Amino acid sequence: MHNTTFPPIEQVSLFHQQASSLDEAISTTYGNELVNDGYLVIKSGISSFRQTEAPKVHKIIKDFGTRTKPRKVEKEVIRFEGTLTSYNSNIEYYCPYCGAPLHGNGDVSFTLSHIPFGGSYTKLVVNRHRLRCKNDKCGYTYTCKPDFKAENHLITKQLETFIRDLLLQRLTLKEVARIAGVNESTVKDIDKKRLQEKLTVNVEGKELIKPDYKANFIGIDEFLLHDGRRYATIIMK
Repeated sequence: MHNTTFPPIEQVSLFHQQASSLDEAISTTYGNELVNDGYLVIKSGISSFRQTEAPKVHKIIKDFGTRTKPRKVEKEVIRFEGTLTSYNSNIEYYCPYCGAPLHGNGDVSFTLSHIPFGGSYTKLVVNRHRLRCKNDKCGYTYTCKPDFKAENHLITKQLETFIRDLLLQRLTLKEVARIAGVNESTVKDIDKKRLQEKLTVNVEGKELIKPDYKANFIGIDEFLLHDGRRYATIIMK
């Protein structure tokens, strides 16, 4: 049985067309449902994602306080469900190993956090098509992969860029996580990667770039955090 390392071979088709304008995309996919009162239709910047349903809104409770002083806030989450445009049912796909045709093998969906919109968090529910080789002896399977997913995180690349921009504003990890609607650990990983790209020789982050100058004095101090149980260290040069 073959793994899904190699994508299927795609047959060229004249039926693979995209909407030529925003109005055409709306009328083709949603009719008048999306343009009712209370909706804004804007360009997402994700060309490989096609929204298939009107957005759904629900509420969640987030705690932006501390363990000793919790501060629970109600936040709105907007969910956009859609499919990948990389798959076209009018195109015949073939196995990259044995050359046999592929047939549909169901769908699988997953959710990605996206850029917040007007104070509300947004989620993309992405339905991915699965293909399977018709040759039973081959057993090749493939699941369509989104090109807008950030590496190692269930967020879009657009949200990752947004988080990087927030970190440049000298906000704390907790503040960035609250604005972006993600876990603090996700922000920490993105910040670590950002610093490695900036301060190390390679992406592995094991060799620091030599500084242009060396400090003559270094000051180190510790202070007690607000919860009274942890300390933080500040280093100044």
